[in-house]
Amino acid sequence: MYPASFFFKIPSTAYVVLTSVNILIGINGSVSTFVLELFGSNEIGGINDILKNVFLIFPHFCLGRGLIDMVKNQAMADALERF
Repeated sequence: MYPASFFFKIPSTAYVVLTSVNILIGINGSVSTFVLELFGSNEIGGINDILKNVFLIFPHFCLGRGLIDMVKNQAMADALERF
């Protein structure tokens, strides 16, 4: 975020704008990749893999994606525990 602060006259404005954009992209990226996983198509799966790799540069996406993966793993463990 530091290099992008030179595009703004006030550094705090840069921080607020970039943080807002980062959160927006992170939340939307997490939700969109989760929704794309629900489809069983191989074509969509390939696109989803590409999107996941592109979104990895956003920390909020990594956090959201990690939480989604943890919940999926726990749900799978709970389901398999019954057998």
